[in-house]
Amino acid sequence: MSLKLLDAIVRETTGFPAIVQVSDDGSKLFAVYEITIDPESTTLAAELFDISSGKLKSLATFDATEQFNEGFLNVDSGAASSDFCKFSLVLDDWQGAADPANPALGRMRVLLLKRVGDELVVEVTETFGDLNSTELVVQGYTPLGGTFVDDDQAIVVTAVTSPVTIEIEPGTAEHSTLWLLNSTTLKTLSKLTVEKVFTQAAVALDTKHHSNYFAITTSQGALDFQNLPGNWDSPHQLEVYRVKDCEVKLVAEQELPQGALSIAAAKVPGGWKLFVGTTTALLETQKATIPVPNELNTSADTEGKEFLEFLFTRKGKELALIGSYNTDSSIDGIAYASESETIFISQLALPQPEYGPSFFTFGRFNCDQFENLAFPRATGGLVNFALNNAETRLVVGSASTNYNGDEGLNPVDSDLPIYNNLLLYKFTA
Repeated sequence: MSLKLLDAIVRETTGFPAIVQVSDDGSKLFAVYEITIDPESTTLAAELFDISSGKLKSLATFDATEQFNEGFLNVDSGAASSDFCKFSLVLDDWQGAADPANPALGRMRVLLLKRVGDELVVEVTETFGDLNSTELVVQGYTPLGGTFVDDDQAIVVTAVTSPVTIEIEPGTAEHSTLWLLNSTTLKTLSKLTVEKVFTQAAVALDTKHHSNYFAITTSQGALDFQNLPGNWDSPHQLEVYRVKDCEVKLVAEQELPQGALSIAAAKVPGGWKLFVGTTTALLETQKATIPVPNELNTSADTEGKEFLEFLFTRKGKELALIGSYNTDSSIDGIAYASESETIFISQLALPQPEYGPSFFTFGRFNCDQFENLAFPRATGGLVNFALNNAETRLVVGSASTNYNGDEGLNPVDSDLPIYNNLLLYKFTA
């Protein structure tokens, strides 16, 4: 079993990871760069690559200057359809304290992109939230998703929202909304509003065989936009939804010990395995890489299991915990190679993903212990993984190290060297 670095490049993100997705045949990569758009320096928001040759060969890019000109400053999320013919991008126009009257309120925009030559161009645009409507998107990078579900016929997007009739205090999450959008027109097929926060982008559960399920994670409580995971309150949940007749229905749920930072899925006979990585529990018996006071994490008195393995059975609509493991660190990225039963995880030295170094490793869980097989290399900040079904291409997208945060958000020493943060590996089981 080996992991060989084939290629590595730098792509700027604004303190957040590059979201990466590899096609099933391992030939293409779609990357979304979570940036705050600056028309003079930072406008590359998404990119399509050919990786079949073992190199990160850029095929098409999306320049977000026009979105900035229309007031949308932040790139939050995005995804590719299973056939890599359609691409989604989710943005918001939150400006923080720039608008003292509405410091946390704004709009969300969803774009449907297609490739035309060496560009990704906007085919359809849909905007959500208006000061004159009955609903507002609460910004602070809460819009998530763009995930294609239901045989690529629909797209799932979530955001923290609140009715205008409620007097909203800055940083308070009153409601979250999940939209199911038509993947051709972006018109709303159905909408679900809940009194909780959707914390990770939805993960489609095998859209190739007319499966219409997806998994997502939630938490309760107020939001602090400077420190999202550290301020989520219990209960934390893993939830599975079914899409049927253009409606979304919750069919199964399980409680999580801490707030989720990552989620991945793998098809198994009769259903799916779901893997969830959470923030560090910070028990006194654990040895953190860097000592951190327990008050930084609200779940310090939990059982201390940061990596959780669930089984969702399609026939009985049941979600069961089948494994839980202690890693002594937060798990902010997961990929699973089903044939070799190998887990790739990204581990953070601190519970708050805005701070501290990270690294990733791969290995197996056995008898509640993680058996490390390798530590390929260090990465800067948060990490996302993408692994194709053939399990020959692994892509790592981390936060770029050339971002010097402001006001304490994602602080990175500006004197640090600029590391490659988009990495292509060949995985051999």
